[in-house]
Amino acid sequence: MPYCYSIELNSKLVFFSFTENFIDFESLLSLTEMEIEKLVPQLGLRKKILSGLKTLHRSVKEIESGELSDFSVENIEEEVPLKKLNTKERSAEKDLPKRKKFRKAETALNYSEIQNTARKYLDGNIIGRKILAFYKKGLFDSSIRSQLAECIIVSELNVDLDPKKVISPQRFLELRNEIVEVFPTETAATYYVPTQPKTNLEGAKQPRGKLYDKYTCIIKDLRASGFRTANNCS
Repeated sequence: MPYCYSIELNSKLVFFSFTENFIDFESLLSLTEMEIEKLVPQLGLRKKILSGLKTLHRSVKEIESGELSDFSVENIEEEVPLKKLNTKERSAEKDLPKRKKFRKAETALNYSEIQNTARKYLDGNIIGRKILAFYKKGLFDSSIRSQLAECIIVSELNVDLDPKKVISPQRFLELRNEIVEVFPTETAATYYVPTQPKTNLEGAKQPRGKLYDKYTCIIKDLRASGFRTANNCS
């Protein structure tokens, strides 16, 4: 196989693998080496991607800390599109009062002044605090994300211990957005995607995501135990 054709084919395979797994820019920054190995099994291509990610991580941190010159930012913009600010916008930003900035690095947690429900749930038990600690260390994988979803759903159902309780689509959206507020590098679609109506091109799609999957599993177990029955559910 010609070398140039091999590169083009590998690039298309990587692009397909990333899009199929909903890997956007934010989730790309949080990928671990083990996760990249699963996405890109070819050793040579994987090493190039890992090298590029290290450079990207370093560039993002430098941008956030204000250590890059304008020339460096322009160079990075060729790889990662950034919004250009004209001179007036830059001077206007300087006049604004300084605000505390939260880094969007893989080890940064968003400590908002008014804590959201998801953050309160995580702070309220040992498993939740363990999940926060894993995120700080950059050790966030599919298993930890599943534990996070279970912690949030169980905490939500534990609020009033009502066997009839149903988590509405709106509440799922609120919870997934709160998760992304706490873990800035996470992607909302990982945790919940609402029902998608039928279109001319494809049929209707059921809700999905780690929050919804964990919720349906827990409800199934509650019904099997007899705690939740058709009589006490609306």
